[in-house]
Amino acid sequence: MVKVSVIKYFRWVLGGVLFIAGILKLILPDNLVEVLLFFDLFSKNNAYIFVYMASTIEIVLAIDLFFQFMPRLTAISVSFLCTIFLLISIVGYMNNWEIACGCLGEFTYGNFDELMLIRNSVLFGMATFICGSIFKTKKTPIGVN
Repeated sequence: MVKVSVIKYFRWVLGGVLFIAGILKLILPDNLVEVLLFFDLFSKNNAYIFVYMASTIEIVLAIDLFFQFMPRLTAISVSFLCTIFLLISIVGYMNNWEIACGCLGEFTYGNFDELMLIRNSVLFGMATFICGSIFKTKKTPIGVN
C-alpha cells in the first residue's frame, strides 16, 4: 500500500515538473534557444522548432503521468528524459557552464550548480523508481496504470 502511494506521489511530482517546464518554455522559449545557439547545435529557426517540440513532449508526458496513459511507455520515456537532464547537469557542472539552462523558459536562470544536480538526481530517482515498479511485476501495480 505504501509503495502504491509513493508511486502515485512520484507520478504527480514528475508530471507537475514536466507540465510546468513545458508550458513555461512554450511561453518564453528564448533561454533554451540561446543555449542551443551558444553550442551551435541548430540554426535559429531549427532551435525554436526543437524547443517547441521538446516542450510539447514534456506536456504530453506530464498528461500521460497524470492520467496513467500507456504507463510502460511513459515510464521509459520519462526515465530517458530525466537521465538526459541529469547527464546535461553533470556535464554543465563539471565544466562550470555560466549559461542559463533554459529548463523553465525565461522564468528562471537555472545555474549548473549543486542544487541543479540534486534536483535532477531526485527527478531521475523518482522516474527510475516508477519505471522499476512497473516492470518489476507482470501486472501493472494498482495506482500506476
